[in-house]
Amino acid sequence: MQYRRLGQTSLKVSALSLGTWLNLSTKISGNDAHDYINHALEAGVNLIDTAESYEGGDVERLIGDVLSTGPFPRDAYCICTKIYFGATTRENRAMLRPTQKGLSRKHILEGCDASLHRLQTDYIDILLCHRYDPDTSLEELAWTMHSLVFQGKILYWGTSEWPPEEIERLIEIAGKNHLIGPSIEQPQLNVVHRDTYKRLVGWGGAVSALGLMTWSPLASGILSGRYGERPDAEGRLNDRSTSWVQALAFGKNRSRILALSKVLTRIAGELQISPAQLAVAWCLKQPMVSTVIIGGSTREQLVENLGATEKVDLLTTDIMQAVESAVSSRIVENAVGGC
Repeated sequence: MQYRRLGQTSLKVSALSLGTWLNLSTKISGNDAHDYINHALEAGVNLIDTAESYEGGDVERLIGDVLSTGPFPRDAYCICTKIYFGATTRENRAMLRPTQKGLSRKHILEGCDASLHRLQTDYIDILLCHRYDPDTSLEELAWTMHSLVFQGKILYWGTSEWPPEEIERLIEIAGKNHLIGPSIEQPQLNVVHRDTYKRLVGWGGAVSALGLMTWSPLASGILSGRYGERPDAEGRLNDRSTSWVQALAFGKNRSRILALSKVLTRIAGELQISPAQLAVAWCLKQPMVSTVIIGGSTREQLVENLGATEKVDLLTTDIMQAVESAVSSRIVENAVGGC
């Protein structure tokens, strides 16, 4: 496993981190979850990503159960969780009261304590604000996160899927008030969806110093090559409980994205690697990326994705240009992403 500094922090994280969205608790649970998480840690992964909203908090509970009974000491790994949507399932978000979601001081403080309880830990290594909240004062947010650092409840903090202009404002407020500011952003990044990432990289200033934890390198599995001509044949895009992911993954570009996936599968075949490894390795080569969040619905998929770190050198300038040519020739529009 390779390790990289997380932006300008002193924290070194594995180039690949373990994602838990749409797999833990739903597809992987019990002893399988223990095997899944511990295998990632044994492979050198030292960062696990989750959120208060994943399965209404059940994913945090599962992670807490696994890590508290596992062989790895607390100082051997990092936990990143996110706050904003509330500790409920996507289907029940509309039932939450205003104080049970968002980025008010009340929800952040209470939500952080609830996550600590579910994760069975004394501190959270990285706490991210899961979305920009137009109803929250950035001054209030900066002071609240600063106070959590000084209480020892979190070590680092940042944002997820925020517009760069709002991140810049947040950094300026923290600097003006001598506060510990945000140092991490978590945008979606894959060959298909990269508009947010491109805006961050091109923004400059303090925003360019952020450490990026990128998610969905396989575009919800599309770039794994498993769907082919029938995207509904298997995987999460065929799962009724997550059928809404299709809209996020494809947007209005289903045929073009499938055509692109077919070309990428051919390129991967020429390199004698899997399409998934090509997709992950492509993300690892992008500027500002500190870690790429991977996962899988099975241990076998996880093992395959972990192997991407050994394939990065195969992506020569010519290969990267071939990928770009495949994307530009299909004029894929950015689809709406979210977790």
